[in-house]
Amino acid sequence: MAYNYAPGPINDTFFIPGGAVPGNGGQVFFYAAGSTTKQTVYKDNLGAASYPNPLVLDSGGNVPASGAVWFLAGNVYKAVYAPANDTDPPASPYANKTFDNLSGVNDVSATASEWISGPAPTYVSGSQFTMVGDQTPNFKVSGRIKATVTAGTVYGTITSATYINPTTTVNVSFASGALDSGMSAVSYSLIAVANPSIDADYTDRQASSIVSASTTNIWGVAGNSLHVSSTNQINSFSSAPYTGAIRELVFDGLMTLAHNGTSVINPGLANISTAVGDSARVYADGASTRVLSFNRKINPMFSATNTSSASMSSGVFTIITYNVSNFDNNSNYFISSGTFLPTVPGTYKIDATATLTAINSTKTWQLVVLRSGINFLEGEQFMAPPSGTFNFPAASVSALVKLNGVTDYVQISGNNGDVANQTLSTSNIQNLFTGYKVDV
Repeated sequence: MAYNYAPGPINDTFFIPGGAVPGNGGQVFFYAAGSTTKQTVYKDNLGAASYPNPLVLDSGGNVPASGAVWFLAGNVYKAVYAPANDTDPPASPYANKTFDNLSGVNDVSATASEWISGPAPTYVSGSQFTMVGDQTPNFKVSGRIKATVTAGTVYGTITSATYINPTTTVNVSFASGALDSGMSAVSYSLIAVANPSIDADYTDRQASSIVSASTTNIWGVAGNSLHVSSTNQINSFSSAPYTGAIRELVFDGLMTLAHNGTSVINPGLANISTAVGDSARVYADGASTRVLSFNRKINPMFSATNTSSASMSSGVFTIITYNVSNFDNNSNYFISSGTFLPTVPGTYKIDATATLTAINSTKTWQLVVLRSGINFLEGEQFMAPPSGTFNFPAASVSALVKLNGVTDYVQISGNNGDVANQTLSTSNIQNLFTGYKVDV
């Protein structure tokens, strides 16, 4: 077996933090990297004898007997420096004097861990723990942590880290699992939060679903894509941990994204009503949150024509049942009743044309857009010339109609102003009913 000389600071003189006083009697605990499992260190390059663990420094803060520490090749170590009167394991190690992922000099066989051990944690709740000293330089918001708990190992994302002397309090969001009273160790990720060494495309992951609320915190989750359920209006996405953070959202319910110009900035600067399966890309722009894009799972549209010689009674409004569907991308048009009932809320462009076979002189023919059975907009009246019968008079109507995506529907009604009943033309190019969504 091979042994390699331990790197600095292991074989350097140790000084008590805050001054130039040698660490007389200081203890050095050696563990496997990222753990609290003790790992043996040796006195020479032959590994013939090992040091006690912890190793106790001499009065000058050095390895005793002018010796040196050697690591077993292939092993990666963590060294924890603690006062002479500390316990085993150390309850009060020196702040910022824990060195993780150490391997011997020129040891090419060692593999470093992506996790760096932190100080001993104190459990507070399933999502919170504390540590002694200011640990915020290492435990940063949006950084990842690994914790050892009763159930094993759990991984989470830091949502806040605050230092109030003498304690750092850390809150964590977990995709699965939680902290418990058996929490015994915590490590932080080697990957930096800002300007990480790995491309974000390789770290994308889906977080647990959250429930919509007036303030819907899309940032305090372990993942950059997530589903949002329920029907509660969203007035804020909460505060992002840093400018430039992005979340991909998929909506599992009908809810309103309320545009207010600050905490929610929507495309079109207006409220957006979601449908099941819609998605959005949300960007943290300083103190504001922008919905960069909003995508419908489907934008309902249809086209129908009439080929039936349906009777249009004299002097009354009659609903026209356009009986041939040209296309209907979301199955929202019902031929039997001539009804367009879209399942996605929004503003729809409605157009209709209908042609009678004939109409008597000076008589009128008019189309009306009905919204949920009530007159919404009347089209321009067609009036026949003052003499004789006029063949194939056509009427049309166009409207922008706001529909709720649940109960609102549209039909076309025709008003035959003739003294006699008339019939619709059976030509599909003379009778057309269309609708499509025009907003986001």
